[in-house]
Amino acid sequence: MSPRKWTKQIVIERIQYLYQQGIPVEKISSEDKRLCMVSYSLFDSWRDALACAGLKSMRQVWTPELVLMKLKEHHQRDISSRRRQKRDSSLLSAAVRYFGSRRAALIAAGIIKNRPPLPKKDWTPSAVIEAIITRHGQNLPLVNIYRHDKELFYASAKVFGGWHNAKVAAGVARDRKKWLSRDEIIQNLQSRHRQGESFNCISRDESDFYASIKVRFGSLHSALIAAGLPTPARQRWTKRTVIQSLRIRSEKGPPLTHVWKDDNPLFRAAVNHFGNWNAALRAAGLKFKTYQKWSNERILSIIRE
Repeated sequence: MSPRKWTKQIVIERIQYLYQQGIPVEKISSEDKRLCMVSYSLFDSWRDALACAGLKSMRQVWTPELVLMKLKEHHQRDISSRRRQKRDSSLLSAAVRYFGSRRAALIAAGIIKNRPPLPKKDWTPSAVIEAIITRHGQNLPLVNIYRHDKELFYASAKVFGGWHNAKVAAGVARDRKKWLSRDEIIQNLQSRHRQGESFNCISRDESDFYASIKVRFGSLHSALIAAGLPTPARQRWTKRTVIQSLRIRSEKGPPLTHVWKDDNPLFRAAVNHFGNWNAALRAAGLKFKTYQKWSNERILSIIRE
């Protein structure tokens, strides 16, 4: 089936047919959007298409004078009712079409005053630093500076490359840690491996280096794999292996009181399999110190004694 070839006569007949079906004039364009689009190409406007079909458009014919008058009426209505009314989209479109923007239309209507543009400041590194120090001395917020002082924010980005860098230059913020690259981390790990150093205490003794590993690789295990180094096999804990490890440590040391710090995998496995640390010690047949639970009544009774 070949597509319909639209002509002016077909458009006119279609409009008249829809109107005869009881569709209001202002609803015809939304009822048949294809018809409305074709009308713009065959006629100068939808209004002209309706006129040729013997109908009158219900849309407001806007002029610059009418736009200014309606803006004044809406402004007076907002003042009298003490609440802002819903904006008229057609009025707003006409204001933008004739005056360039809503603000320009409001200025032309005398509703708001045209404020002269502020003189642009010549921002230099010293001027940016001085402005930041002044804000800091006056206890003005240095966060969300884009909302408080856009000009200073853009000047900081232009001069120092960012707001944080500008605060560092002004001495009101600390420089962020510079994370090592992936290649630097791999070279460091490989060098440690050649020298026979252990990787067990990196997270505890070298927090900055470990933080770089976490940022770049997610974990030390992944970093060792990327560096082509042997990784310790992860032990799969069961209740039996937990009890055996606890008994061996109780006999040979170090003390069980520091397991959570010295052997965190064993501590986590004990809690996961037995519910808590004391229950794991009890299952292993080991003695442990119990802590008394204090209550208001017990405290008062001991004080009386």
